[in-house]
Amino acid sequence: MDYGKLLTAMKELSDAKGLSTDAVLDSLKKGIKSALKKETGDSTDNVVFDIDLSKGMFNVYIAMDIVPQEEIENPCVQISLEDAREISPAYELGGRYLKPVDVTKFNRNYAKKVKQGVHDSVRTEEKRALEGRWNEIQGTTVKAAVTRLEPATGDVYIKLRETEIRLYRRDQIPGEELAAGQHISVFIPTPVKKEIGDGKEDKISFRVTRTAEELVKGVLAAAVPEISDGLVEVKAVSRRPGVRSKVAVFSSDPNVDAVGSCVGPKKSRINEVCRELAGEKVDVVYWSNDPVEFVKQALKPATVIGVNFRDNINKSCEVTVPDNQLSLAIGAKGINAALAAKLTGMKIDIKPESGFFTRENENDNN
Repeated sequence: MDYGKLLTAMKELSDAKGLSTDAVLDSLKKGIKSALKKETGDSTDNVVFDIDLSKGMFNVYIAMDIVPQEEIENPCVQISLEDAREISPAYELGGRYLKPVDVTKFNRNYAKKVKQGVHDSVRTEEKRALEGRWNEIQGTTVKAAVTRLEPATGDVYIKLRETEIRLYRRDQIPGEELAAGQHISVFIPTPVKKEIGDGKEDKISFRVTRTAEELVKGVLAAAVPEISDGLVEVKAVSRRPGVRSKVAVFSSDPNVDAVGSCVGPKKSRINEVCRELAGEKVDVVYWSNDPVEFVKQALKPATVIGVNFRDNINKSCEVTVPDNQLSLAIGAKGINAALAAKLTGMKIDIKPESGFFTRENENDNN
């Protein structure tokens, strides 16, 4: 039976899905077995395939055991010696007769079962292949191309490792407008596995995001060779996606300026990072194992006069800043103080040097 056209179609399907030809052929076999269940009395192990890809041949048989007439229990997969010898006198008891199946003459119901079986198998193989590819890149930041947009939901699809993945609106940077053909950076979290049970295959949810703090770290590493080379280490990141991020960096090499390396000549590197993050502002500060110094760094660009730790166990401190630096330390809608607290892992209360808020202070912070 010549299945040249069918095999060509399967090859195109394997290329489109990023699967091996063998995986797609296995899917076709499963589909045909599913359609032949009634013909074999559910003995799908008796379905035999004879494939020669080089010749474009795809033959399907039902293997029937040759038994005495009185021992036949399942006529779908058993044939009497007498009936077998009517086909060929060479058949013997205990042998097998391969009954040809003309798949091209399947009726509409059969064809529907084959199609559904192939669809289910391809989905399974595609998920397995995707999981394998995902294992290589999970926990990393990668570049991907936007392929299409869903105007109704705001979601977009991106091409990642030959697979189209949905980037949900909630995982996009607030306010950014993506376009088909655009190349963007996305972070790959660890897939979420939901155990189904009852013998069913666990459901695995793959996700990409542009809102994770790890994305900032990944984009910065791509723009700063000193990070990739291990000369500069990103110690901590805090982020309000689409608004502002703070990154604490450190270098054990006294000849390497960690912040200067990230900012780059004329702010070239940090500007590149900001563009990649859809205009999000990125503050790079020095990390320190001295909590007082680290708090001072975290509150930049404001100047800090003093840091008084009230509770070292719960990491609570009071910070004093010049009166004219109060609004800068707190930031618009409190974002600078909030990001500094998250970056350091401390509860930070900020007060002006004069010890009280003036009406002018209150207006600055509204």
